[in-house]
Amino acid sequence: MTHPVRLLSGALVAVGLLVLSVDRAAAQTEYLVGISVNQSTGVITVEPEILQVTRGDRIRFVGVGLTSWTVTFPEETPFGNRVITGVAEGGPLQRLVPILPDAEYQSYKYDVSVTVGENTWTVDPEIVVGPPGEAPPTR
Repeated sequence: MTHPVRLLSGALVAVGLLVLSVDRAAAQTEYLVGISVNQSTGVITVEPEILQVTRGDRIRFVGVGLTSWTVTFPEETPFGNRVITGVAEGGPLQRLVPILPDAEYQSYKYDVSVTVGENTWTVDPEIVVGPPGEAPPTR
């Protein structure tokens, strides 16, 4: 039996990208978080800047036009690792990571660092984990 997949695409901001797809069989959602940098200004774009998810959802971090990026959770993390780096697999640097099934319902601030040549830029977006169908808590 084939289950329908719903695809909702967000606005392209700089070269950041938000895509949401729902796998109804697994009741999990996969989110794309686009990471890019304007090398002239040093402004990093992480789209979305605040992402609301629930346990079991998956996030695919994608570096757009980048040679490297790092996501670091300085405190608690909803993932199995505190540090996530981009992996080039014949395309953009990307990494798919699941939200842990026992992740606390809370806000998780994290750092995204992008290095191009001798320059490194950092920004601190947020992932909010909350119960399914409810507004997630914020800090």
